[in-house]
Amino acid sequence: MEDAAIAFGEDLEHLIEKTKNLKLAEPPSYLIDILRLFKEDSYDGSGEIDVPRMMLLVNKEIGNIASNELDGNRTDINSRIILDILRVVLPLCKEDAVPRPNDTEQKCQSLWQRILEILFADTRISVVIGETGLASTKTERAENEAAHSGTSTNNPVMPRKVDCKLVASVVKAKKWEFKPISNFEMKPIQAGSQQVEIQARKNMRLNHSISKSIPSKEQYFLNIHGYSAQLYRLWEYESVHVCGRVLDEELVIPTCEPELEWLLEGKCLVTLLSLR
Repeated sequence: MEDAAIAFGEDLEHLIEKTKNLKLAEPPSYLIDILRLFKEDSYDGSGEIDVPRMMLLVNKEIGNIASNELDGNRTDINSRIILDILRVVLPLCKEDAVPRPNDTEQKCQSLWQRILEILFADTRISVVIGETGLASTKTERAENEAAHSGTSTNNPVMPRKVDCKLVASVVKAKKWEFKPISNFEMKPIQAGSQQVEIQARKNMRLNHSISKSIPSKEQYFLNIHGYSAQLYRLWEYESVHVCGRVLDEELVIPTCEPELEWLLEGKCLVTLLSLR
């Protein structure tokens, strides 16, 4: 970020490199075992994944989990989350003989909303999708407007609009409040690389604004482009905040068989679980 660049000069690149954590995407053995079973049982005679069959297998396993829970047996929460995510994304990979219109921005946002709601189910974190204001940006926006206009203004300053924010339900003075803890900006599939890069910088500024009002020394956020996303980490180093990508690879929600094959390797799924 700009203040880090001024403070550390040539050391900035070294600091940004420290935001990377490639081990974050290494799937644990239990996840590899779950995905391998589905993958092996879903191959057809030509060596390709039979997506409708995998959908049935996932639904069957979810039913088995429900039966076990009715019998009083507890289920590993991460396993259930993985199954619920697979149930949401597998229909995107199913071949359709009927031509369909291009996916809209709203459809992509809706998909990410469902995935994030699965991740944060049964927690105090809620997903807010849509053009809503980020209250922590009001002060900075007022200061910027005053600095550029040269005079203060009595006009009300509105918070910056954001696409998706995570808020935590907390009790303050015996009342429930909804405190933003992270912001995910979204661009449609049709957006170009330059637009996505501009969005990433905006995303950094917005999360930097959030970081000033939360106790954590680091936070993670997604910069979303259609069905793919980049994971970023914002962390405090001495008197400045540094922000950079966590992984070299993008997270990809599959819409075809090759992408589904990659998802079943587990890297994307375990990275999503790390946000929880």
